[in-house]
Amino acid sequence: LSMVNRSGEMYYHLSGTGFYEKVENEEFYELKEYWNQSIISENDKVYRAEYLAYKTLFDNINSDAISFSKFVKMNDEQLSKVLHSFMSVRYSESYVKGIHDADAFQILKALISIRKDADLLRFSSSSRACAELWFAKFAEKTVKDTIYKQIKGAGLILEAFPKSNNFVNIIKTIETEIVSFIEQTQLFEPEIALSAAQYLFFELTRGDDFCINKDAVILIEKFNDYLKIKNFAGKFEKSTTDLNKNPELKYRLIKDWLKAFISEQQISEFLPVIEEATVSLCLNSILTKKIIEVSLNATFENFEGSHTLIVDRKYHFNFNDFIEKLEHFEQVTVVEYKKYADLKKQLAA
Repeated sequence: LSMVNRSGEMYYHLSGTGFYEKVENEEFYELKEYWNQSIISENDKVYRAEYLAYKTLFDNINSDAISFSKFVKMNDEQLSKVLHSFMSVRYSESYVKGIHDADAFQILKALISIRKDADLLRFSSSSRACAELWFAKFAEKTVKDTIYKQIKGAGLILEAFPKSNNFVNIIKTIETEIVSFIEQTQLFEPEIALSAAQYLFFELTRGDDFCINKDAVILIEKFNDYLKIKNFAGKFEKSTTDLNKNPELKYRLIKDWLKAFISEQQISEFLPVIEEATVSLCLNSILTKKIIEVSLNATFENFEGSHTLIVDRKYHFNFNDFIEKLEHFEQVTVVEYKKYADLKKQLAA
């Protein structure tokens, strides 16, 4: 007994016969978006070599098996060995040697190189914007004061003992608060809560100023210039200032302004930094920020695999978009796909 998809409906089918019976299971239909996903490591948005590169790096870092500093020091041979060792036991993810490992190796090298130079821009625009907005406008005063003192204390420990990393409890406390903030406002995706907490921790251990991508600064400058040329600067200022007592709505309104501007000017390359531009305008914090100028983009040629993301063997990625996409894929898609696969197996048994 197997299952076959017929015109968007799933049926039980006995091979070699004309027997078909529609599957009647509410939970199974709630997982319908996974019916056409054939393997756990890839869908229409994520190429399996991306997942392999992401997992190779972050599973090793998060488990303390290999530190990021060790990854940075590896030569190509050493890095390739780590990648192949990691891939060799992951049978269910359907990697083909000579194809997905070759592509993943290129992505992995770029991830390490960009992360090394990106400083705290290694955290996505959304994560950094979420952390800054929560801390500035939504954290209760007593919670904010306590967390601030804890972080500053941790900063002193890091000054004395730079290799210390025993700050899980502080970061977990921040994450819990940010999860509640996201649930309350729906301004950000829930899966960025941990990275937002980590960013806030690392940013405040070394000072009180937040960082910003140079591209976000350029976007703000272009936007302000446009408003001045169109005589809309005053109207924008008034419409946003009127919402000072409601930072959630103010943030949404400013983001809508920026989205409309990006669309009108056809400058979609600035979409990856829209969140940090939004929070900077919302909090009027641009002048206090540390501007970091580093390219977070990479383009690869001669890819071996096949996916809609690969055109004429060329593949392009933005570091922050990549991390955010893979975080969502791992925390949501993989979990739901496993649920779908297990339920399908159970129903067809």
